[in-house]
Amino acid sequence: MAAPNHTTPAILILGRFAGILLSLGTALLYSQKEAPEESPEEIVYERILEEYESEEIGQTDFLQVLKDLEDDPININAATIRDLLRIPFLDQETARQIVRFRNQNGRYQNQRDLLEVPGMTEELLLAILPLVRLRSAPASRPLVDYRVQLGRPLHTVRGYGEPSRANSYQNPFYLYHRLRWRPSPVFQAGLTWEKDSGESNWFDYGAFHIAYHWVKAKSHILAGDFNLESGQRLVFSSPYGSPAALGNTQPLAASPLRWAPHLAADENAFLRGAMWHWAFSGRLSLNLLYSNHAIDATLSPDSLTVRSFYTSGYHRTHTEIDKRDLVRERLLGGGVTADFGSGQAGVQAAQNRFSLPVISAAGSFRNEFTYLSGFYFMGKESLRLGGEAVLLDGKFPAIQQTLLIHIPRPGLSYGALAYYYHPEYWALHGRGFGGISEPPANGLGYFMTLYARISSTTEIAGYFHASRPARAIDEFKFLKRAQQFQLRQKIDRSWISARFTGRARRASAVTPSRKFANLEQVTRAARFQVETDFSQNLRISHRVELSWVSPSFNAEKNHGVSFYQDIRFRVRRNLLLQVRWSQFDIPAYDYRIYEYETDLPGSFRNVLLNERGLKWFLLLRYHLSSRWRFALKYREIYYPDEETLGSGLDMVLGNRRKEIRMQMQVLF
Repeated sequence: MAAPNHTTPAILILGRFAGILLSLGTALLYSQKEAPEESPEEIVYERILEEYESEEIGQTDFLQVLKDLEDDPININAATIRDLLRIPFLDQETARQIVRFRNQNGRYQNQRDLLEVPGMTEELLLAILPLVRLRSAPASRPLVDYRVQLGRPLHTVRGYGEPSRANSYQNPFYLYHRLRWRPSPVFQAGLTWEKDSGESNWFDYGAFHIAYHWVKAKSHILAGDFNLESGQRLVFSSPYGSPAALGNTQPLAASPLRWAPHLAADENAFLRGAMWHWAFSGRLSLNLLYSNHAIDATLSPDSLTVRSFYTSGYHRTHTEIDKRDLVRERLLGGGVTADFGSGQAGVQAAQNRFSLPVISAAGSFRNEFTYLSGFYFMGKESLRLGGEAVLLDGKFPAIQQTLLIHIPRPGLSYGALAYYYHPEYWALHGRGFGGISEPPANGLGYFMTLYARISSTTEIAGYFHASRPARAIDEFKFLKRAQQFQLRQKIDRSWISARFTGRARRASAVTPSRKFANLEQVTRAARFQVETDFSQNLRISHRVELSWVSPSFNAEKNHGVSFYQDIRFRVRRNLLLQVRWSQFDIPAYDYRIYEYETDLPGSFRNVLLNERGLKWFLLLRYHLSSRWRFALKYREIYYPDEETLGSGLDMVLGNRRKEIRMQMQVLF
């Protein structure tokens, strides 16, 4: 392997800054013309997804729900509170205010009228605009949505080159199908199936659901695969939780009860069975559910206990296939929710049984978990409170409390959240605060966030998050800290943002004296970004990000750097082209930088940048007609200092990762 060279040519750095200055200069030349309206999908959604600092999440229910709502928006002038809660950005109080304002003032004449609703902000309006409409759908509205996504790596992977080995990869193609049938507003059925690259079975994973709204009985019935969210998400949540994010009030103002079919290709973190929701009075409702699901797991050497759940969903080799469906989970639960003037409150109970004992965060084993939970949400225009308290087996508590203070006109909001998760507490379907897919366990902490719109062109935001284990499992006690601050300024057609992030976390390293040590490592990152709308059809973005670590044991370089230039050009009304070129020089994993990538509709990708390399992609979205939509993405990453990438069967025999993926969507 060639010796790494971590020297970034100075001319390239100067070129990136010259590009940023060019954007600013060109924006000033266009200052006499009215700037185009920002795209909610491109701005608001990406800001949220950029906070998911985990590599290549891919298909998510969050984006699938948004895409379905874009294809079939909610009629804002006829929607009930329950209809509005299908929008992930809305909480119970905001949905109630939308309906109340409509009842008091009549139909909304245009979408901007929603700004008159108490609690509605400019940013929230941008997020929901693509998801709502002002009138009923025409009779010819599509009732069938079928999409197929196909992809494959174009680089050579070691696992495919050894077909004689029993433990090798088979089929390099990725295949994802999804079919949704909605013959009427009260009935929907869906089918999803997927095969990852390297799996031999073309139908490795499948999910199915039927949803029916029995209007006369005031009931919702959902059978098949589904997700349930309640309270502060400590017992039931979607597969991906809410990370700490600037200006994101979702964790602080979560709706107490929300359910939806499982739409993504996540093969483990969902419920498989049936759910019944019955609104038996004007204010009280009952929720019952049953789930029976086989889950992938890694067992102990004697195969008598579960060491961990295998959540990647890969079944490429015999080793991975042997972990499939090893543990059966049976879950029975129910709850009662009460609506009152300014919020909701509820209680729920659930019993979760596994076919084998499961290890907890504190090291004990059990195969039965019984949860008793109470939660509430209340609030008005400026003050919102929410909380949940859970007992596991009647004694191991998990508690979370949120507070959100919002002053709409000045654009000022403040949020605070505190939590405590007992060391013995653990919930497979719960999600701890600040993570993506981690169950709540053995922790306590607090989170504070502040957002202020100084003027129509200036906004600032920041947060601070501190946490530590409730019980020191090992000898190294550690307090995690994270803070982030951002300033955004609009200059004519450009949004300029500067962001600083600092994180202190536990690290293990070999010191210069060759001693192995546990230590507190502080990572800092600074980002500068310019987004310029040169016209309604052309947006160019530039970003530079630096990261540095202390203490650092990398003698060659003490910082990492990444750049990218992104061009989005709407060639025609039905044709969108996006090109991005990235360059990065990251000396070690501790300096890693995550970069969000726009992806095929319904999916996204966060890429972990490490080592020195170049990355680029081309994304094309073309609407052949109102019913046929095509998308294509080609992506390549080049590491000039390497001869091979990765290890084991995943080793790339070369220094380039290349892949192509495409999607066709048909609406009837």
